[in-house]
Amino acid sequence: MTARLGKSWRNTTPIFGAVMQLSKGEEVEPRGPDGPPIEMLAVKLEDTARELSRVLHRLVVEGDVPARDVAVLTPHAVDHSTVKGRIGASTVTADPKGPRDVKLASIYRFKGLDAKAVVAFEVDRYVSDDFTRLM
Repeated sequence: MTARLGKSWRNTTPIFGAVMQLSKGEEVEPRGPDGPPIEMLAVKLEDTARELSRVLHRLVVEGDVPARDVAVLTPHAVDHSTVKGRIGASTVTADPKGPRDVKLASIYRFKGLDAKAVVAFEVDRYVSDDFTRLM
């Protein structure tokens, strides 16, 4: 049996609003709590690693979020991600073990999980039908 939910209780209102801009699915009513604003950046492919390094530095070094509480999500399979490996002072990996390791996961595999800070990369709403299908 498949049931479609008409209300979203999981995401904060700002996250819900951003995702709905990228979604091609049915309209869903937001029911999640208010939350901090989200930040959306347009980044050229060749600047992806540098910009991710800045974001991770801001979250982990300047902010108060431990690396283990950050997730970097991609619409691609982790093995096909351009952001895996050493990024600045962090290592972005599917299997984080060290103090500076950051979780890398596909959007599909991360569904139902959470993190204090989530960074979605390699997202191009104009090109990636896979991304909109995942949302």
